[in-house]
Order: sequence, then C-alpha cells, then structure tokens
Amino acid sequence: MENVPYSFMLYHTAYEIPWLNENFLDTKGLTSVALGQFWLEIVKQLADNILIPFNIEDYCLALYEFLARANAHMKSVF
Repeated sequence: MENVPYSFMLYHTAYEIPWLNENFLDTKGLTSVALGQFWLEIVKQLADNILIPFNIEDYCLALYEFLARANAHMKSVF
C-alpha cells in the first residue's frame, strides 16, 4: 500500500461516508433511528407551540393540491 494520505480509505474525514457509519459507528442503525426520533419530536414540539402554530391537516390538503397540480402539469409537458 502506498504511504500517501489519499490511499487510506478514511483519509478525508471520518464523518462523511456511509461506509464508515455502516461498518464502524452504527452497525445496527440504532443511532440513526434515535436521531430521527429526536428531530421528529423537536418538530412536533414546534408544531404544537402557540408561537408557531402548524395545522397538519391544512398542510396535508395543501400538499395534496400541489401534487395534483404538479402531476397535471407534468402530464401536459410530457
């Protein structure tokens, strides 16, 4: 093996490649699940906050309408 920095598979940084996460840091994916749950709880807390109200039903309706318009537009283009 060459004795240069770029010949080592984790040379650049240890936090940017999925291979490192899958093989060394979080082999079972438990940390990734915990972080996802953590951020979802933060979003839920913000959504339920009086200062930043967020109505999930209104959001779903708006998203559904947007997707219907986007789908119709894509059909007209292609």
